[in-house]
Amino acid sequence: MNTNSLRPFISIVIPTRDRPDYVELCLSCLAKQTFTDFEVIVSDNFKNLSCKAALDIYVEDKRFHYFAPTRQLSMCDNWDFVLSKAQGEYVTLISEKYMFRPDALATLHRVLQSHPAELVSWWNETLMINEFSDQVFSGNYVPHFKPKVAEYFCPIEVLQQRFSFEIPPYSRSLGPSECYGKIYSGCYHRNLISRIIKQHGRVFSPISPDITSMIAALSLARTCLDLGQPLMLACTSANVSTGYQCMVNTASIKEYFASFSEQEIRPYLSKTPLENLWVGITNGVARDYCVIQSQSSEPRLKNIPINRINLLIRAKEDLDKVIIWANDEEKHELHQTWLNLLNECSESDKDYICQQLAEKQQVPPSQHEIFFAGGIKEATYMHKLSAKRRAEINWLENKVFRIKEEFLHYDNFDDAMAYFSEYFRVSEELLLIK
Repeated sequence: MNTNSLRPFISIVIPTRDRPDYVELCLSCLAKQTFTDFEVIVSDNFKNLSCKAALDIYVEDKRFHYFAPTRQLSMCDNWDFVLSKAQGEYVTLISEKYMFRPDALATLHRVLQSHPAELVSWWNETLMINEFSDQVFSGNYVPHFKPKVAEYFCPIEVLQQRFSFEIPPYSRSLGPSECYGKIYSGCYHRNLISRIIKQHGRVFSPISPDITSMIAALSLARTCLDLGQPLMLACTSANVSTGYQCMVNTASIKEYFASFSEQEIRPYLSKTPLENLWVGITNGVARDYCVIQSQSSEPRLKNIPINRINLLIRAKEDLDKVIIWANDEEKHELHQTWLNLLNECSESDKDYICQQLAEKQQVPPSQHEIFFAGGIKEATYMHKLSAKRRAEINWLENKVFRIKEEFLHYDNFDDAMAYFSEYFRVSEELLLIK
């Protein structure tokens, strides 16, 4: 795969701000990789807490590189800045909260030998963080999705599904396919990155860089591969998730918008498909779709319409998720904006939208979830079940655990990573994936 011996197989680029503890943990996971032909590039876009000390630990390891922008950058600019430093044949961009399992890069390299692709997607398993500091770690984890054999997927079908908004952008029912096309949960070949820059001027356009890059990449990639396995543990909590804060708190949305210059933000806000409805994830995602679509010369992207009716449904669901408003006036104004948009629809469309919202249908789970993919028989839950035994129960005995809050608690990150790695290593053997 690596035709230029001077280039590493892959660049892992990490744009970060004010999370040095997570950076230190993330780098320690990368240093433990069994595959060594990689480079790590960190862009420390800090306001208050630099992560340079975490990089100093690896000063003798020439694979690790530290950069600090000369001024504070917006998220999109920082992502483009760190990407510009990458020299690898492939590039993945990760959050400092994403922790690679020890054999992650070895697995990626092995699969690409038999399944070459310009765009590769994988998923992350979730480690729920209760507490994390210099001296304290507390988290919960349980394996979530069933691994499978790597397979190619059609990017046009993914784009059509995204633009339809039949399913919310981050719906549970999407399962691992929610990550299709995202460099945040995958990697791009450098040739694909060059084509994106040539057509769009940059890889990470505002407002949401993971979304804009995903649409651009899916429209231009010649071969797309679902790796079929999780490579990372994603450390998640409400306190460290920018996306969650923007979903529930209008002040967080305004703060994010304020990180862009007026020149950057104005043209993107003006392209919002649902006019003047600036709250909620879905309308922002639709705006990003439209921006990339307007820049594209690819017929397979230009000809895909956004389903405005489904978008209105998703937007109302987003409004109902907001917990913290600036005041009652703001809340009333935005709900009234949505009602005005609804009243612009035909009577039949209004009836359909209102019916869908009234039914409040439960989002179906992904059939790739272990709870459903493992079998119909329920196993007796045993506390402190080993990763190996859990995999055997799931895939040899065809049994699953369906106990609410059946998370495994850890007071040590290394134990959680070991369980994650062992479970999927054994599962891949039992399912004959390797």
